[in-house]
Amino acid sequence: MLDSGLTFTDHVTYVIQRALGRLRGLYRYKTLLPEIAKLRVVQSLILSVLYYCFPAFGNSVSGEDMERMQKFQNAALRFVYNLRRRDHVSASRDAANMLPMKTVCRALTCCLVHRVLTLGEPQYLVDRLPSRGEVALRITRQESQLHFPRVRLEIGRKGFSYFGPKLYNDLPCSLKTLSINSFKCKICEYFK
Repeated sequence: MLDSGLTFTDHVTYVIQRALGRLRGLYRYKTLLPEIAKLRVVQSLILSVLYYCFPAFGNSVSGEDMERMQKFQNAALRFVYNLRRRDHVSASRDAANMLPMKTVCRALTCCLVHRVLTLGEPQYLVDRLPSRGEVALRITRQESQLHFPRVRLEIGRKGFSYFGPKLYNDLPCSLKTLSINSFKCKICEYFK
């Protein structure tokens, strides 16, 4: 959902408000649930609201909006570990095996590209991810890598057609040969 300035700010605001409402609803159970249960509830009910559209608009989100999402993730971690507002959450994020939001965006985008290349569907995304061998007129050493279009403006670098293949090409070959489930596990370790 783009706003009049062709940004996702309104959509990010809506998603954060929706997730914040869910988090506030859980505060009455704060003392009743153990940490592990709170962490699972936060990951499945609250952070999943933010994660669902990261591959679609993740790189197009402004720095301010990404910072707002990071602050929300920090608030969710404070709920899980009963931290005060001024306490740092970095150690808690590491203990929970969570990645910062910007890194989550990159990991989810790589997972989407890998899934599309492995399964060959949906077709409209397969068409956006051609290999260099399909596009180039000459045979090169980089035929197996994904082609990303030439862009002149910074806004073009934020689109999925450029951002997804660029991220995926930077991954080591050992990751690209894994199954979808193994790839999801290993990509988080790679970005840590």
